[in-house]
Amino acid sequence: MPETGLPQIAPAEAIAFFRRKGFAIAFDWRDVWQEENVKAFTVAKAMSVSLLEDIRAAVDKALTNGETLEQFAKDLRPRLAAQGWWGRKRMVDPQTGEEEIVQLGSPARLRTIYQTNLRTAYMAGRWQRIERSAAMFPFIRYVSVMDGRERPQHHAWHGTILPVGHPWWDTHFPPCGWGCRCDGQPVNQRLIDRRGWSVGEPQAFPSRDYVNGRTGEITRLERGIDPGWAYNVGKAPLDGLAPGLRVTGIEGDGAALNSAFSDGDFKAVRAFFAPFDLATRAAALKGVVWKDAAGWPMVISLGLLRDANGQVMQLPLRLARTIGTAARVLRKPDRIGLVWVRGQDGRLMLVRRYSSAEGVVDVGGSFWRWAVGAQPRLPRGRLVWTSEDGAINAYDPHQPRFGKGSRDGGRFRSTGRGAALSSLKAGGTVPFKAAMLGAVSPAAAQRAKAQGVDIEGKMVRLEHSHGKHILERHGPGKETHKGQRPVRPEDIVNAHQVINQAHSFKLSDRKGRRGAPVYEITAHIGGETHHVFAEEAGKRNLAVVTMYVMK
Repeated sequence: MPETGLPQIAPAEAIAFFRRKGFAIAFDWRDVWQEENVKAFTVAKAMSVSLLEDIRAAVDKALTNGETLEQFAKDLRPRLAAQGWWGRKRMVDPQTGEEEIVQLGSPARLRTIYQTNLRTAYMAGRWQRIERSAAMFPFIRYVSVMDGRERPQHHAWHGTILPVGHPWWDTHFPPCGWGCRCDGQPVNQRLIDRRGWSVGEPQAFPSRDYVNGRTGEITRLERGIDPGWAYNVGKAPLDGLAPGLRVTGIEGDGAALNSAFSDGDFKAVRAFFAPFDLATRAAALKGVVWKDAAGWPMVISLGLLRDANGQVMQLPLRLARTIGTAARVLRKPDRIGLVWVRGQDGRLMLVRRYSSAEGVVDVGGSFWRWAVGAQPRLPRGRLVWTSEDGAINAYDPHQPRFGKGSRDGGRFRSTGRGAALSSLKAGGTVPFKAAMLGAVSPAAAQRAKAQGVDIEGKMVRLEHSHGKHILERHGPGKETHKGQRPVRPEDIVNAHQVINQAHSFKLSDRKGRRGAPVYEITAHIGGETHHVFAEEAGKRNLAVVTMYVMK
């Protein structure tokens, strides 16, 4: 068995637990505290979603395939280094505004990421099985590894047997700290009698108050339990994980968002919960993990109606009528973006902003809020998903292809972005016919014309050879120039959006096929600078030749 003590075949419950987590961007591990880790995947100082996505994908692969620590590190380290997340570097703490020298990626951190995420996922799955089989195995036995490297307290707790519903398991069900390898064994009275064991209270150790220096939260900890680990990873209720309400707007972001609810009469709020299949008060109290259009998990429960003190907020009738709108915006947004906003206490918070013609909904790590109607003045933030992406994600990569004997033998029949994305995600190994990405907007054409570039009425096109070239030169795993980040397949098929948001259009020194002019088009999107080079392809098309992204 490997040193971590983890089984090499992952139970389905462990995989499901891990995959329903969202993301939480945090500078310090204490920013995401205890039960908050159940709903959010986070790595301290991994301050971008793309970085978290890479780390999470590696953990998911290790969990699903039973990879060892060595396999996990060998696969992930080059990707982190390519994004500049390795070694010691200077970073600004968004909470204090102070620059610090911090440790980013390292072999020790990869070990912690691997052990912590796999161990908590396994133990959450273990608890679900314990609860399901409680009628046959009504007790849990605390099991320590007992190899001389366990904590003294965990050594003393070894063999402790208590009922499944005993409150001790709320804080002592493993893992109880960083690197904890303990387990919980379901047992029944017959096994207890046969082994000569007994049910009894565990040995108690002195307790202390631990103050979270980031949040100010005070936790009473028994010796043997590390700060941030005094909770049952499998028992944390969904109701307590739903973000609370924001009554007032956030200072500095220009928002005036309604966020008042009522718990007095469930009928008044049913319009919000029913679309999530929570049509009764009991169902809404239990809650559900719902995934948005981009696959991001979010807890929907009556916990959404509670304020910071756990009390249900009062809802005037005139505001109750907008609840259904908030649900519709969440379920069917036109756009999802990530936006940094500043709270009234001065802290920066990252929110997920859902926008449509009906309104705007913000979801943060500890709050949510909404406004009815279009909000053109609100920052749009870094793009995560658009309604166009929904059509792409629904694309079937197994659709029929052209016959091998034809001129287009083996290519996808589709000429859309879905075929291009499917091909590029496979490394460009499956060719596609020229994909039409989208039209140049009138506003973009007008800005270009003012700079001497005429692209009015043109469609943006991507050919297979150019898409493959971009990945081979600037894609993930490729050596990039200083300041660049790897270009992803999603970036390539969204090149038309770069053109439509561009501020700079100029004639490049490059020449296209048959001497066609090539334009360098630049746009600032989500704190990054996207450069697209596109050549005129006949009177109607603009063909993407290459692109790169500067951080």
